[in-house]
Amino acid sequence: MAPLTEEQKASIRERFAEEDLNHDGYITVADFKEFLNRKGGKFTEEDAAGFLEECDFAHDGKVTLEEVLKASE
Repeated sequence: MAPLTEEQKASIRERFAEEDLNHDGYITVADFKEFLNRKGGKFTEEDAAGFLEECDFAHDGKVTLEEVLKASE
């Protein structure tokens, strides 16, 4: 896959900031579940964990912006 453009990176940064509800620099399963449910979904912790698992390269239950960018390449 081609490297991300600066425009794509900026878009990912914006989305990450929306999903990082408490602005601590990472997204947890609880953050992501709340974000999805605020958007009108009905997601469980398991649903949210499944989505985040693809980006959690450190396997620490948190996803950083760097991990999201890496997963997007």
